[in-house]
Amino acid sequence: MYKLTRDKKASVRIIAAYSLGNLFSLAPDKEKAWKNLHKLANSEDVYARIGGAKSIGSAFRDISNKQEAWNDLHKLTNDQEAVVRANAINSLDPVFPYISDKQEAWRNIHKFLNESDFRVKYCAVNFLNSDAVVPTFISVPDNQQIWEDLVKIAVKEEGFIKFNASRALTGLYPYLPDKKQGWKDLHELTNSKNYLVRREVVYSLKVAFEHLEDKTQIWEDLHRLANDEDKFVRSTAADFLKTIAGY
Repeated sequence: MYKLTRDKKASVRIIAAYSLGNLFSLAPDKEKAWKNLHKLANSEDVYARIGGAKSIGSAFRDISNKQEAWNDLHKLTNDQEAVVRANAINSLDPVFPYISDKQEAWRNIHKFLNESDFRVKYCAVNFLNSDAVVPTFISVPDNQQIWEDLVKIAVKEEGFIKFNASRALTGLYPYLPDKKQGWKDLHELTNSKNYLVRREVVYSLKVAFEHLEDKTQIWEDLHRLANDEDKFVRSTAADFLKTIAGY
């Protein structure tokens, strides 16, 4: 399989590299298999590095030398090619539970939220929707700035990344120290012209309801959203109003 990573065709090289990661757990000699992945991660061939970035994520659980694997992946997140960086960021999700320096991963992600390349930024936002990642947000020193950067993406960017950023904000809110300011941001997003953002942010009202003493604005937002032009937003808001009718 490793020989195919040096094939003349780029499509063959990248598929072979992906396969090395997917089949890593079945490799009889995992040390040799890891050496092959390590070579891919440090290859001059961009397609090999793309495959190496993805494969490290797939195989990380079974790699014995996790520090070396993490060093390679960290280097790939800073690769000169944006497509390599994006694939490396995607691999951070399965790797995150196993790394000791989680703050370093968070610093990288914060940087990627402000990337000029859309693919990199998109992958960074997706990372913030990971169940393994979200609870650690509370211990991140610059979590308020990360929150503000996500709000900016949810407001200013176009396309599906707006929805993913809104979803990340909903998940991170319980772990945000300044919940009052966080709620103000979520409230503003309930007025978004993008129905996908409103679909996600309506869930954040459920989360905020549990954390805020003054629930007046939440009530008002829910009643407004219960009459939203989008059917999904209307039904979600109406269902939530029924569950909290006794408050």
